[in-house]
Amino acid sequence: MLHFVQYHSPEVMECGVDEVGSPPFGVLTSKAPDNPIGSTVWIVGKTLQAHSPVYLACSFVVDDVLASLDPRFLYEYVGEEGVNYDPLRCVSDQEWYPQLLRLTGNFRFGLTEVSPSVLEGLRAIAAPRRKSAQPRKRPASPRRKRQ
Repeated sequence: MLHFVQYHSPEVMECGVDEVGSPPFGVLTSKAPDNPIGSTVWIVGKTLQAHSPVYLACSFVVDDVLASLDPRFLYEYVGEEGVNYDPLRCVSDQEWYPQLLRLTGNFRFGLTEVSPSVLEGLRAIAAPRRKSAQPRKRPASPRRKRQ
C-alpha cells in the first residue's frame, strides 16, 4: 500500500497539529490519488506556539474518500484505524527532514507520496518508545582460594 504525508498548517486550519487526530481520523486535500483506500496518511505539522518545530501527530489508514465540507478543499480522506502519537514526535530534528522538505516542496505540494527513506524515518520515530533498561550488575563471583 502507499504512504502519504500531509502537512497540517496551523495558520490555515486555525489549530495546532497537537489538536488533530483520534478516531475518526481525517485529512483535507484537493488531491485525488488513484484508489487511496488502504493507504496510510502521516500527518505532520506545527503547534500554535511561535517557532514550533514540526511534529508527527498521527497516522491512519484511509477507509473512504468523501467530498469536503470545507470549500477550500475538494476531498476528505477518513479512517477509523490509526495512531495518535502522544507525546508528539519531533520531525524537524531528524536527519531525513531536509529530504522530506524537498519531497513536499517545503510542504507546498499538499498530500504527497513518501519515499522509502522518509517512510523508514517516520516509522522509526513512530515506534513505541521503550524505557531504557538499567544495565545489569554482574553478580560477584566468589573468590577462589589459592591452594
